[in-house]
Amino acid sequence: MEQRSLKNYTGLGDKLLVSLNLRSEEVERTLLMFAVYTLTSVGLIWLELSTVSLFLDQYGADKLPWIYIASAVIGSGLGFVYSWLQKIMPLRRVIVVILLLMAAPLFLFRFGIGIENIQIAGLSLAFLTTFMMWLWVEACYLLNDLNTSITANQLFNIREIKRTYPIISSGFLVAGVISGFSLPLVLLFAGLSNVTIISGLMIVFGSGILLFLSEKYQQSFPDSSRWIPEEDEQEFSTRNIQGPLQGYILPLITFFVIAEVLYVLIDFQFFYQLELQNPTTDGASQIATFLGLFEGVLSTCQVATQWFASSRLVERIGVFGTAMVLPIGAIALGLFSFTGAITGLFSVFIGLVILRFLDELLHYTLIETTGPVLFQPLPENIRSDVQTMVNGVAEPFSTGLSGLIILAILWLCRLILNPSQSGFQDRQGLIFVVAILIFGFVWLGVIWLIRSQYVGLLVRSAGKGRLGVLDVDMRALKRSVVETLEKGTSEEDKRSCIELLSQIDKKNVGEILAPLLPVMSSELQRQSLEVMLNHPNPTYLEQVRSLAQTSVPPEVLALALRYIWLTESEPDINQIRLYLQPSVDPVVRGTAAALIMRRGDRGQKAEATNVLRRMITSKQEKERVMGVRALGEADYLQGLRLYVPSLLQDESLRVRKYCMDVIAATHLENYYPSLLRGLSYKSTREAALQALVRLGNDGIPMLVKLADDAHKSDLARLQAWNAIGEIGTLEALDALVNRMMTTWGLTRRNIMRRLLTMPGEVGIEGVLERVGRSGVEILIEQELMFLGQIYGSIVDLSGVDMTSTTALSPIVEEEVNGKLTTDYTQMLLRALKLLELDAIERCFLLMKFLYPLGAIQAAAFNIKSESRSNLARGLEILDNTVDISCKRSLIDILEQHSYEEKLSSLSEIVVYKLMAPSERLRHLLDLRHFLSDWALACCLQMARAARWSLTAEQTLVCLRHPTGFVREAALAYLRMASQRALVELLPNLRSDPDPLVAAQVEQMIVELGIG
Repeated sequence: MEQRSLKNYTGLGDKLLVSLNLRSEEVERTLLMFAVYTLTSVGLIWLELSTVSLFLDQYGADKLPWIYIASAVIGSGLGFVYSWLQKIMPLRRVIVVILLLMAAPLFLFRFGIGIENIQIAGLSLAFLTTFMMWLWVEACYLLNDLNTSITANQLFNIREIKRTYPIISSGFLVAGVISGFSLPLVLLFAGLSNVTIISGLMIVFGSGILLFLSEKYQQSFPDSSRWIPEEDEQEFSTRNIQGPLQGYILPLITFFVIAEVLYVLIDFQFFYQLELQNPTTDGASQIATFLGLFEGVLSTCQVATQWFASSRLVERIGVFGTAMVLPIGAIALGLFSFTGAITGLFSVFIGLVILRFLDELLHYTLIETTGPVLFQPLPENIRSDVQTMVNGVAEPFSTGLSGLIILAILWLCRLILNPSQSGFQDRQGLIFVVAILIFGFVWLGVIWLIRSQYVGLLVRSAGKGRLGVLDVDMRALKRSVVETLEKGTSEEDKRSCIELLSQIDKKNVGEILAPLLPVMSSELQRQSLEVMLNHPNPTYLEQVRSLAQTSVPPEVLALALRYIWLTESEPDINQIRLYLQPSVDPVVRGTAAALIMRRGDRGQKAEATNVLRRMITSKQEKERVMGVRALGEADYLQGLRLYVPSLLQDESLRVRKYCMDVIAATHLENYYPSLLRGLSYKSTREAALQALVRLGNDGIPMLVKLADDAHKSDLARLQAWNAIGEIGTLEALDALVNRMMTTWGLTRRNIMRRLLTMPGEVGIEGVLERVGRSGVEILIEQELMFLGQIYGSIVDLSGVDMTSTTALSPIVEEEVNGKLTTDYTQMLLRALKLLELDAIERCFLLMKFLYPLGAIQAAAFNIKSESRSNLARGLEILDNTVDISCKRSLIDILEQHSYEEKLSSLSEIVVYKLMAPSERLRHLLDLRHFLSDWALACCLQMARAARWSLTAEQTLVCLRHPTGFVREAALAYLRMASQRALVELLPNLRSDPDPLVAAQVEQMIVELGIG
């Protein structure tokens, strides 16, 4: 398969994909989903603007609160309908049916518009139609967003959706631009009453595209819950959330409630003032035209803000600074409107137009951008539940609550003001402005409360190691770290904060840590200096120098000397020479000698060399250990390199370990083989691994050579792959991904595990960038093809009885006539079943490159269970998570059917042909590169026991196999099949590296009488 990397894109199309942060296999799905969302949104916006115009013109804004209340009820009800539909039909049908259900009433509404003479329950058909149209618009917005979100989550995995959903969701903003500027033309050619039909047609067109999508990507949509028994289905029960989490979650929910209440208050007052400004008979068309142009300009600004400003603003002022922009703006413009109306400079309407513009602009850009970040401090096991509570319960509740608040304000206005007096509407508008101001200030208070709790939870998250630092507000995080280090909290929390700080702001870590060094414990001083040494900065030189002049432990003093040496422009070597005295602790003395060897003159380097020579040849272990450790800090070993061989043989394990680090630090290429040999021994494995990692790209070729050498132990080869993974450079990723594509079995499994455990999902992204989603799917299909060969072999070989009595499965050896006899059929079948488990494990590992690790891990865990209900649950998780083209085949073979049924489920991937047992065995040996060593040996033993013939090539290749017991089995087969050929080969096999095989060869030579 062609390997590729983003850095190699050269074509115009490729550059466009890079600029959009898309991959080629995502383009079609993304553009089609964008088209669906844009078309349906255009239809809904046309419908909304025309409905608002009709309603305001004919019935006024006084009845809007009832619409808010009713829409909250209908929105919640339609959510239940959506869930019910998923239970009675497949999801890929539900998403299309929902759009058709949205469109169907729009064609019926046309017949009720303007009909005043038909009364129902005392209300005209025209009023009921317009009222229901507005309710239906609000419900359709909810359904459209829900439908788009669910469909996108099915079509894209969690990594793809981070790239694709911003493009898909911008379809609503693009639709606002299109529909806003085109509405005056629609009104001109079709008329206001016919907009419902045109809107319905747009939604139908969108459903057609969605139907095409759902049919083409059927594998992306799960079937109905066909595995979970009814008694195992449990409804969600609210977890008992207490303590700091409760103190964070309640303000978080309040944040979204107030945001919605403020939005509805501004929305109502905007429409109320708009009605007052258009009292003419042609008011509906004028309102619709104004709203269309307003929507067009607003959406244009929203697109620009979303694409170019929102992310930069979040980076510049932080999440909470961004979240405060809207309430501060609402307060400022509210005061502006209030002042203008009181002084008579301008009407309330002007201020509300600007306020509405600001609210719409920021609500759908900045608030929607920062909102998800506020959920990040929550533990993963409750995060999705809280988000569901906010989106599914709190927001609809907020809309209904807003309607009740508006009704209460209207009632209060009629109570304290005289509606018959002139200027009543203006004074009422001012009261609403005051309400907006009050909610704006409350919102600011809630944001401040969330921010204080957010800081505490971030520190707790850091201590538990579950915080994703790329998903949080960096400013708040740094503040929380400083507060934790300054307060008298536990030592463990402070260590966690220093480690976290080194991850989020490596270059400026000294700005926070240096002033706190004097008040830290010695252990924290050591940790802080180690972190600061990664990016030494002269700004903090004096603070470190003052620390070195106090009474500190030798380890801290040595680190401080190194920091001073690296940051001073002209270090005073004479001051360092004072630490070369034998009375100085070896840790400090060794560090001082290594520093002088870096920048001293010839005489000073000679003096430092002599100090280190005495240390590494000392009889005291601590002297040798500290001396060798200091060698790793020197740029050149000069004459001291002569001592490296003896140090590698030193009786002290610590000396040998530090010597490996010296080899890597000073690039002693002659001793690189010693590092590779160190991987084979438990005592030096970790030190050798870290030394090889320190070599970086220079160590990759020899590590790849070791990992590719089939004659080396599996453990040494595994450590080589681990070292390459820890190096983590682009070259290392290239090596791992290339070998993942071309190797098989244990090697591929080890490489995939290493890639999946690389920090920050670097390995996962590296695989997807180089081979893409399609490449991973091809590897999964390869594994399924291999499973097909295994199942075919199990079916064809199951009937072969290799013993004179019935095999007592799973016992392999049994007593027949007083002798132990081996049932080689059972041996081979068990080996093949182990291969099946290995292939399935590799399938799950491959799926982890495409889907959330937790979901795939949960599915694998449940599927391995012996419980039928757990198996069903695992299959359900898999069906709802995976969308690869071979999903159905994969799920079918995991359902624990018979091997014949499993083979049948793979019929689209593997063509099964019934073979005689001997022919099937030879076919298996042709696939020997994919078999495990044990399965290959079992094949040879079964061929020997059954006296089946194998090809000469198969036999000779197995005789040269790197694994001893495979060569042993090949020799046993050859003795049965062709003693003449065996006699010719045996003398050449006497020097076999495996003592068991060599002993077998000698025994055969004696038995056959070969001289």
